[in-house]
Amino acid sequence: MSFRLPHLRPIITLIHSPKCATSTKALRILKTAKTSSQDAFDVDIIDHTRQEVTKDQLVTIAEYLGNDFKQVLKKPNEDGENAIAPEENIQNRSHEKIDEEFLPKTVDQFVSIVKKNPSRLRPPILVDWNKGHAIATRPPEKIIDFLKNLGYLK
Repeated sequence: MSFRLPHLRPIITLIHSPKCATSTKALRILKTAKTSSQDAFDVDIIDHTRQEVTKDQLVTIAEYLGNDFKQVLKKPNEDGENAIAPEENIQNRSHEKIDEEFLPKTVDQFVSIVKKNPSRLRPPILVDWNKGHAIATRPPEKIIDFLKNLGYLK
């Protein structure tokens, strides 16, 4: 008699904001890709406006991104309270480096910033926990290449 564990599909997580058109488009692309991949992976959606991204998830995402926080953080406005996406400032300040002064230097600082002000996190973010990869999906069409590179799509 033999025993086999059931085959579990990899989980791809989308950190999503339904208020964001880019994030909504990313979700549509991800769902379409899942169908066209013949369900090669499962999709987990974290609506970060309703569900907190955990400290462990943030640490892991930072690791997967090579601590490139600029990809996933928004810049605070002048009073430090609200977040403004970097592309919103590019028209007015295109000659300046956006975000450099606001970037954390360590993973702990990154986690602290997001925990204190979750609106600083910049969705959509796609994470493959099984293969250890993450990507900031702006533009959302980057999802297709990401999934191809990981072998989920042809």
